[in-house]
Amino acid sequence: MQLTSLGHAAELTNGGAEALAALGRRRYALLLTDIQMPEVDGFELTRRIRAAERATGAHLPIVALTANAAPADIESYRAAGMDAALSKPLDLAKLDAALSRFLPPTMALPPINLDVLRRLCGDDRALMDELLNDFVGVGRHIADEVAAAVAARNGTAIRAGAHNLKGCSRNAGAMPLGDAAQALEQAVMQDAPWERVTALAATLEQAMREVERVIAAAPPS
Repeated sequence: MQLTSLGHAAELTNGGAEALAALGRRRYALLLTDIQMPEVDGFELTRRIRAAERATGAHLPIVALTANAAPADIESYRAAGMDAALSKPLDLAKLDAALSRFLPPTMALPPINLDVLRRLCGDDRALMDELLNDFVGVGRHIADEVAAAVAARNGTAIRAGAHNLKGCSRNAGAMPLGDAAQALEQAVMQDAPWERVTALAATLEQAMREVERVIAAAPPS
């Protein structure tokens, strides 16, 4: 839930053995691992990954999640090949900082993906323009309601508005705005620090303005 609130997708495995199997099936951008796990613990998991990487030259960022974060413990994690360690219970801001440090930058998505609308409207450009203009009006109204709810520190209203904006944005092909709304909704659901909520609300407002800018200039072809 913390990773989702920060806008990331993740897969959860039950221990190191399952993690190794998952890594054999697909590529991941980063691994968060507990230290104490049955069968294959965090140390052994990291050693096996690093041994396999010696043949390929790859490097998967590995961050330990542990209740033991004394300097000597952290040194042992690094010696095993881990890149960093975070103390449990996890602080959302520190988790965000670690992810920003190790994850590659994401590719920016266009404010509007017309493929979504084409699936609804075919090649009827007039209908697409009408739907986009309707969406801008509705989206701006909801975004203003969210901003007012943030000013009032009304978590229930923030969550409801973000949820509504998430749905209508994705229906209109405004994927970055939908993602920003989802991140804000999840943060409120998980009682994230207020600074995180306000930062996500600012991101949502910026995404809304980008949609308005693109559509006002002319819907992209």
